[in-house]
Amino acid sequence: MNMIKKIKNWMIYSLTEKPSCYVHVDEPKSLQDYRQLQYNNWCKAKGVFNGSYLPYKPETLLKRGWKDISVEEYKNRHPSSYQLQRKSTGQIVRYEEENETQYAHYHWENRTSLDGDLKNDAYYLDRYGKACRKNSHKSHLAPFDKKYKKKR
Repeated sequence: MNMIKKIKNWMIYSLTEKPSCYVHVDEPKSLQDYRQLQYNNWCKAKGVFNGSYLPYKPETLLKRGWKDISVEEYKNRHPSSYQLQRKSTGQIVRYEEENETQYAHYHWENRTSLDGDLKNDAYYLDRYGKACRKNSHKSHLAPFDKKYKKKR
């Protein structure tokens, strides 16, 4: 049984591309989805934060080699918020602190849309790595791959 699992994993690994970041998968439908699950499990096991898998405290990202690229005037208005960049991939996430209307959450910037016409329609990525509108519910990412719920 264990040998069959190893062969299956090897086939998935050899026939697919390595994912560049953690992207949530509800139900795998292709070999690439299975490879994404393998990568997601590896991220969780090794404590590699990226994509839609982010820690409760943004300071953890700073300890793991992410760079704080927050603009000074933004930091003055929101001292507990961060804009962080992963050095290896250039991925940028913005952390927003908890307040009376929302829980603490992240936004994952869509780097491909920042230059083009899609600036507001595809400004962020959702937990599945798909482009979504700025200020949309989908753009709010809860830490550790949970669904984001708005406060009432």
